Amino acid sequence: MLKFATSVILAQRKRVLQGQVGMGKVVVHEVQGHRRIEVVNLAGAATGVAERRLPPVTQLTIGSLALVLIGGIVMAGCFPDPPPLAVPVALLAGSAILWAAGLLLLSRHPEFTWAAFFRVARWALLAYVVIAGIIEYTFVHNQASSAPLLVLGLMLVMFALDVALSISFTVARFQEPSPH
Repeated sequence: MLKFATSVILAQRKRVLQGQVGMGKVVVHEVQGHRRIEVVNLAGAATGVAERRLPPVTQLTIGSLALVLIGGIVMAGCFPDPPPLAVPVALLAGSAILWAAGLLLLSRHPEFTWAAFFRVARWALLAYVVIAGIIEYTFVHNQASSAPLLVLGLMLVMFALDVALSISFTVARFQEPSPH
């Protein structure tokens, strides 16, 4: 029964892909029980968004996020005493550099789907700004003040920007580029 259901779903998926491809054909590969559907154009070359070469935005963003989290842990570990700020500020600067590098590399890519990116980025940024605001409130509530609160606030801004960029890039990278 399971094999029949799988073959029916595969046939439906194949019909949908053939309708979307037009002049191409759908090839189904099965290796050790795992199926992979590939769209092939008439020249025989595989097409799709998976073959586009995009900059390493995800890696840079996750590195940036890791630096911010390490800096936040260093600072939170010192509370309620005033934390030393040299290491967290250096980590924050490194995080900002990685984030900006990822965004710069992405902005130079000609075939990226910016419409999908911004559609997702708006909502992701809104959600993570709310989360960052709630976290900032907990530090204000626990009497963090002046320079440590400013550094934590900037780290939370980077946190929100990192996650929004990561989510938006991940969604937009699998969208078909719009014709110019």
